[in-house]
Amino acid sequence: MANATFGIVGIEYLSETTGGFLTGSGDKVDAGGYAIIENVEHVGKDEVKCIPVDVYSATVDHTSRNITAKLIKSYTLLDAMTPALPIYFGTEINMYAEEISGLIIKGDSTSTFYLDVRPEAERITAPASGDLKPLFQIIQSSEIEDDDAEEMKSKIVTNQNYLTYWTNFDVPTDYLAPLLLIGALLFMMLGLNARSSTKSYEMNPEEG
Repeated sequence: MANATFGIVGIEYLSETTGGFLTGSGDKVDAGGYAIIENVEHVGKDEVKCIPVDVYSATVDHTSRNITAKLIKSYTLLDAMTPALPIYFGTEINMYAEEISGLIIKGDSTSTFYLDVRPEAERITAPASGDLKPLFQIIQSSEIEDDDAEEMKSKIVTNQNYLTYWTNFDVPTDYLAPLLLIGALLFMMLGLNARSSTKSYEMNPEEG
């Protein structure tokens, strides 16, 4: 399409967008094929089903995203002619990524399609927000299932706790931890008993 429109419609690479993970640096998001968002921002921290997450936001300004080429796809100069089909696209996306792995476990988006209602001769320039009339809106949301959340909490979240990492018993070595703990307590008790016996002997040197 870029060649057919002599570069007026640029090339966008979907291969550079996130595949379900966020790193917090240089992330790109595919907005349903209508835009590739590069301004992914970290906006805070939260929890999703007791799993700590980083919260990210991504937006597309509806006044700057004409999707004529996406809709017509004639692979001619017509794709670059805004008056042919003056439709604009805007979206707001929120993503919640598990803070250690970066896996997105919850997300929601609100996408709106707009019609440029200006006279055809004025559509050569970018519209103002008041020039665009909403046509329809798509609201989507998704969240990790309860079973998957429990498994992730066990394998990722619990395993990061140095004192209780073994309590999920997800690997064979987890069974050694309580045995070592019990052994250490027994040795401690034996040591205390031996120390107590020594003190008793020192206080009564005539005995024995």
